[in-house]
Amino acid sequence: MSVYIDQLNEAVTTVRNTFMQLTEEQLNWKPLPEKWSIAQCLDHLVNSDEAYYPVFEKIISGTHVPSLWTRISPFSTFFGNWLKKNSGAVVNKKIKNPKIFSPAYSRIDIVIVKRYIDHIETMKSYVGKLTKMDTGKIKIASPVSAFITYTLADTITLLAGHEIRHVTQAINIFNHPQFPK
Repeated sequence: MSVYIDQLNEAVTTVRNTFMQLTEEQLNWKPLPEKWSIAQCLDHLVNSDEAYYPVFEKIISGTHVPSLWTRISPFSTFFGNWLKKNSGAVVNKKIKNPKIFSPAYSRIDIVIVKRYIDHIETMKSYVGKLTKMDTGKIKIASPVSAFITYTLADTITLLAGHEIRHVTQAINIFNHPQFPK
């Protein structure tokens, strides 16, 4: 469990120390029109993580009832491994972002940094509670598609790595030579 909490702590510390003092203009600056801004990276992380909150709540309260497909899917290990490999901390290959997780494409308010920091505290609470369970046996369906299933253990690994991936992306934007200082 502590490795996931450590990853979330690393992400939130980086965001707090690097982005808290930025202006709205800086947070919304993009190196190219088709690329994301720092604010969009943070907004994407909040959106994608929050899509899992309803199932986390059900698992914690003991009311999670996975569908028949979620319970018997022979693809759960495949999907879990594929998502950890392609959506985690290390970028092996770029994949298209599912629309449900898309950041706002308009200007994002400066409060996104505080929203992200608060959000990570919520994520840490969920991870702390969920990792006390048999996460390798609990299966869930993806918020993107009920066909895609994976274990709760894979979900936690994926989400913690995903934080690092997009915070690193935001740091790369901040360090871009044309970033407005």
